[in-house]
Amino acid sequence: MDMLSKGDRAKTDRVAAPFHLTGRVGDPEEVANVISFLCSDKASVVTGADWAADGGYSAMGPEQAVPAIPLLVE
Repeated sequence: MDMLSKGDRAKTDRVAAPFHLTGRVGDPEEVANVISFLCSDKASVVTGADWAADGGYSAMGPEQAVPAIPLLVE
């Protein structure tokens, strides 16, 4: 999406936010926190699981009512 918004991160975040249950785009540090947890002893009983650190995007899917492309090229 950054290519479509010409590198305007604020615009990219504004357009992508409605596609996430959290209502915002996560920071790389938040994804790193999930990875850090899964690599720690605290996750010693976590096996064979898929963890989506995607702010709820996978729960909503791309079928969101707001079309993203027109918003990016405005």
